[in-house]
Amino acid sequence: NPMVAFTMGIPMSVVLITTPFCDQIFIQRIFAVKRKSIASSLAIGGLSFGFIPIMLSLLGFIAVTLVNQNTLTVVNPEMVGPAVIAHLLPKAALFIFITMAFAGLCSTIDSALCAMSAIGTVDIYKKYLSKTNPSP
Repeated sequence: NPMVAFTMGIPMSVVLITTPFCDQIFIQRIFAVKRKSIASSLAIGGLSFGFIPIMLSLLGFIAVTLVNQNTLTVVNPEMVGPAVIAHLLPKAALFIFITMAFAGLCSTIDSALCAMSAIGTVDIYKKYLSKTNPSP
């Protein structure tokens, strides 16, 4: 369906391609890496990040198969991953999946807070509020 490409695919592609150039979180990551390793670190990180959406999308394809076989009913489309895991695996696997998803969300929040603090300390405090820096 071309509408899926126009409403989700193209906008998400633009966001994912341009984010590393304008997001403070990526700038912080680049400062944390040795100068010689920047390109290889970003390439390896990008490739390893690609593994996550591919694996999670497989849960969606499994859900489609199970729904077509009338063995699974998905009430909320946003909960397809946990629904498939709860249907196919023991409850401990669902707990592990939810814990990993929560850890990933907390990591993203932590990165954003670190980037905000760097903006506050380096760009605002040192430049405008610090009494030790002489005014230009």
